[in-house]
Amino acid sequence: EIVEEAAGALDAGRLLPLDAFWRTVKSVLRLKPIRFEDRRRNVVHVLSAHEARQWALPVVFVCGMVEKQFPQIHRPDPFFPDSARRQLNTSGVRIRTAAEFEREERALFDSALAGATMLATLSYPEFDARGERNLPSLFLDDLFAEPQQSRAVRPAPRRLFSAPAPPAIVASDLLPLLLEKTRRVTPSGFDSYLQCPFQFFARHTLRLRPPPPRPEERLDQNYQLQGEIIHSVLAEWWNQPQEIGPLFHRVFQECCEESQIQPGYHTERLYNAMLENLERFAADKRWPRAGYHSQTEMQFEFPLSDSVCVAGRIDRLDTAADGRAYIIDYKYSVAKNVRERKHGNQLQAPLYVMAAEKAFGVRPLGMFFLGLKGSVEYAGWSETALLDGDPLPREWQLDVGERALRIVGEIQNGRIEPLPANPDHCRFCDARDICRMEVSAALTEAEGA
Repeated sequence: EIVEEAAGALDAGRLLPLDAFWRTVKSVLRLKPIRFEDRRRNVVHVLSAHEARQWALPVVFVCGMVEKQFPQIHRPDPFFPDSARRQLNTSGVRIRTAAEFEREERALFDSALAGATMLATLSYPEFDARGERNLPSLFLDDLFAEPQQSRAVRPAPRRLFSAPAPPAIVASDLLPLLLEKTRRVTPSGFDSYLQCPFQFFARHTLRLRPPPPRPEERLDQNYQLQGEIIHSVLAEWWNQPQEIGPLFHRVFQECCEESQIQPGYHTERLYNAMLENLERFAADKRWPRAGYHSQTEMQFEFPLSDSVCVAGRIDRLDTAADGRAYIIDYKYSVAKNVRERKHGNQLQAPLYVMAAEKAFGVRPLGMFFLGLKGSVEYAGWSETALLDGDPLPREWQLDVGERALRIVGEIQNGRIEPLPANPDHCRFCDARDICRMEVSAALTEAEGA
C-alpha cells in the first residue's frame, strides 16, 4: 500500500532510478500512520498518564499515588515568577503558570479514573527504597472510597502441573560424549561438581570461558593470574633459595609482558601487595624445611577404575628419609577462605593424599592448604599434630574412591542441575548468567512464604 501511494505521488510518465523512488517511499512511510488491530485477550496495557487520556478500559490500575510524584509539585521559578508569567499572558504571550500545571495534574488524575468503565484501583508503596514511609497523594483525600490494606495474592493456576524434572542430558547420542569427557577428571573438577553440577557442566564439559578481561582488569580482577604468579615464584624459590624480591620482580615482569598488563596505579598496588605476602612467607620459619626433600609442581595421574583416572598437579611434596610425606597446596587466599577448605566437603585434599600414595609411592603423613594473602595460614591434617593439624580422617582411605566414582557416574548419566552447595559462591561463577539460579532461589523463597 505504501509503495502504491509513493508511485501515485510521482509522475507516471517519468522513469526514476531506484534510489530516488526509495526516498519517496521512505517519506510516505514516515508520514503514514500504521495501526495494527490488537486481537489479544487478557492483556495488561502499561500506559503513561498522558497516554491514558485516550483510552477507555474496563479495569484501570493507577500505581505510584505518592505525594510529590502524582501530583507532581511545580515549584515557583525564582527568576521567572508567576506574576511575570501572568503579565505576559495578559499581553498575549502564552506561558504556563504553576496553577495551570496543577490543573493539568488534576485533569490527568480525573481522566485516569474516568477511563475505567468497571473498576479503578489506586495504590502507592508504603515505603520507599530507603525504608522510609511514603506520604499518600493528596488526590486520594478527595475520594469517598475507604482505603484497604494490600493483600498478598497469587493467581491460582488453571491446571495443576507436576514439578518439572531436574535438567539433565538424556539424548542417547550425547551420553557417549559425556563418557569420553569424564575418562580423565581433575580434583578441581570434582570440587566444581560438588559446588554445583551445572558449574561443572559449563566449565569442564562444555569448556565455556568468560570473555577476555579489559586491559585494566587483566590483573586487578584476575585472581587466577595472581595465583599463577605466586605459584611460579614459590616453585622456583623453594628449590633454589634466593632473595625473593628480585625473583618475584622477574616473574611479574614476564607475566605483564605475556599478558600485556598495563602499568598503572592498580598494577603497582597489586605488585606491592604480592611482594609483601611473599616476603612474609619467606620469613616464616614454622615449617621444618630441613627434614624433608621437596619436589614442586608434581604432575600426577592414577586410575580410579578401568575407565576413569584422576589427573592433576601437587604444588609441593615434602618427603622425609623414611618415605613419609606432606602435601602442600598453595592458596593465594585470605586465612578465612583457607580454613573453610579444611572443613568443607571437597575432594581435593583426599585425592591429593591418594595421589601421593599411588602416583609417587610415598606414605602420606599429612596435607596442608597454605594461605598466603594477608597472613601465612596453615590449615590441614597431620598424623604428628604438626602445626596443630588434625589426624588424617580414616574415611578418606575407605570411601574417597567410591565417592569419586559415584560423582563420575552422575556426570555420565547427564546430571547438570543448577544446585549450588554454597549459594554465596555463585557470584564468582562464570556461568552465573545462564544457570537461572536467581530465578530458582526467588521461586523457592516465594513458596516458603
